Amino acid sequence: MAMSADHNIDPWGRSLGETLRRWWWIPAILALLCALLGFTVGARAPQTAETLLRVQSTAQNGDGLTQAAQSALTELGTHDVFVQAAEARGLTETDLRARTEIVTVPESLILSAKVTAPDAETAAADANALAAAGVAVSAQRLRDDLAAMTRDTGTLITGSRLANADAEEQRRIRLGGQLADNQSNLLAQSRQLSVLQQAQAATATSTSPVLLAGMGLIGGGLLGAAVALLFGGRRGRMGGIREMRRLYPDLEFIPARDVPAVMSMEASTADRIVLSGVRVPSGAVRSLVDPVSSGVHAAGREFVVTEDVARFGAAQSAHDGTPEVTVLQTPLSGAIVKRVARDPHSVLMVLVRPHKTRFEWLDEHAPQFGDRTYVVVDG
Repeated sequence: MAMSADHNIDPWGRSLGETLRRWWWIPAILALLCALLGFTVGARAPQTAETLLRVQSTAQNGDGLTQAAQSALTELGTHDVFVQAAEARGLTETDLRARTEIVTVPESLILSAKVTAPDAETAAADANALAAAGVAVSAQRLRDDLAAMTRDTGTLITGSRLANADAEEQRRIRLGGQLADNQSNLLAQSRQLSVLQQAQAATATSTSPVLLAGMGLIGGGLLGAAVALLFGGRRGRMGGIREMRRLYPDLEFIPARDVPAVMSMEASTADRIVLSGVRVPSGAVRSLVDPVSSGVHAAGREFVVTEDVARFGAAQSAHDGTPEVTVLQTPLSGAIVKRVARDPHSVLMVLVRPHKTRFEWLDEHAPQFGDRTYVVVDG
């Protein structure tokens, strides 16, 4: 017939489709809001410009390339480079460094310097200033190394002369040749930087507003669906009887037209029938009297209709002495529900109205419904 009070609550609900149809406006609104937010954020997203630098080196194998590129990467990220670039752009080193990313292109002698700024022109100018500063610092380091090498060789030439003129001449020639070789090797392995490709404002990149809008649309829709399913599965106005049965699998829902047939089966063992409703007008509850009386008569029982709760427990007898069925019309309350649930000879008929009765209202009493409780769906 109905259900046990221990298994009458299905807190998550089983009708996801009906829940989403009932609360469709939640995912729709969240999807539109998140799409608008994503588009706005994308339109205001900062721009990133990239400049490429080449490292001077004769390294051929992977380890040599990696070492040369890593050394150049370290030099490009030094304090001197950022200070010079920041001064050229009228910035502070901290600000420029915070907006800069320097990486090596794998398996190559190329460095990538990316600078992010509010607009493409600024980003490109900052990136080019950084590249220029890196080239300048690298060139200055090379000049200093060459000057030191020349100075050290000159000291050797003038510091210890040989007495023999021919021997001295050969010594000078040998030291000069060594200096030339050393300078050549130094230039080849100098890790000197040169600009391979300058940053252009036209090629600056940022997150696409359309992409962010699409992501926001999908994310907002999924979030709205989750909110609707989590908080709306058993909230809002009830739909049809199928939805009610899916959301309350342990409750007995019957259409109003089946009340006479159900009562004809119940009346033989029921001495008390309570007619009530979930926040419905009293007139709607009174409309159940006729179909209930038809079922009671069909079972060969007499009945008496009352609105006096005090008469509910009193035994009623017909003229021939047979017990009468007491039909009580009363507002639904926790006390009435519990009283009927304790009485094996009582039946509770609870009227609900599709698209008017709310799930929360029924949930107030559903945990106490007994085995002989029927939820009558009006209409």
